[in-house]
Amino acid sequence: MQTDSGHTLMELAIAIVVLAILGYVASGMINLGSRAYLDSAARSDLTLEANVLLESFSAEIPAAIPGKIKKAKPDQFKFETNEGDLITYKFDDNKREMSVKKNSKKTILSGNVQSADFSYKKEDETEWNNGEPKAEIKRISIDLILMVSDRSEEFNFNFFIRNE
Repeated sequence: MQTDSGHTLMELAIAIVVLAILGYVASGMINLGSRAYLDSAARSDLTLEANVLLESFSAEIPAAIPGKIKKAKPDQFKFETNEGDLITYKFDDNKREMSVKKNSKKTILSGNVQSADFSYKKEDETEWNNGEPKAEIKRISIDLILMVSDRSEEFNFNFFIRNE
């Protein structure tokens, strides 16, 4: 009596198909995990950039004196502090960067800004319009869209101007 110890061609084909299906499922799970990691890394980078901007804004803007605001535009805010420092925050649409200039020293805060908008409110929370006295500005709102890789995030910062 003869016994076969090998596998038939059909058994081999079924094993290959099962392994291919398992490989396909595993590759999908690895791909999903890597996309989640990249998304998390981009979000972390965006948050870090927003924190850098927030720290700079928080350090300087509350020191603005209503009577010493020099420019209040949608892309720029220029003011003088009690210490006599002249500070300018500016968004450059062509370079996609937000910068601060303190006296004559310019620092790039972020090169990943897709859009930026400075808006201004008066004491009664109505919009301040260009042409009105700059001393009426009591709150500054900065809306930013930051972009890293293919991920963008919107941030809004609000600052109150102290009275003289």
